[in-house]
Amino acid sequence: MTLRVRLCHLSVTAAVAAMLAVPHPAKGAVRVCKGPISSAVAIEKSETAGKRRALDDWKAKAGLFGTEYTSWRLAADKRLACTAVKGHGYACLAHGSPCIIKQVPPLTGSGPKPIPG
Repeated sequence: MTLRVRLCHLSVTAAVAAMLAVPHPAKGAVRVCKGPISSAVAIEKSETAGKRRALDDWKAKAGLFGTEYTSWRLAADKRLACTAVKGHGYACLAHGSPCIIKQVPPLTGSGPKPIPG
């Protein structure tokens, strides 16, 4: 390989390295949540049925923010608890903050600004 070809390879490698070193705005998914909500107390004969009814009520309330907020799996600080009630079965309650996943976080007045590019 000639000196000229080696210098050409070296300059191309340096140019690629320089392009990779330039900072680019980071993009990623973030979880955006609303305030916490609770279901109504669901009293059922079985704990499973009580949990199901409490979750259905929680999802209905979360749906007031939009159908995309009805996922219990994405909820933050969630709790689903039941207590045995003598002679009545179980009393269950679902509590949590409904959330969605956004691919690009909303820009706010604080923090670093994206670099145009």
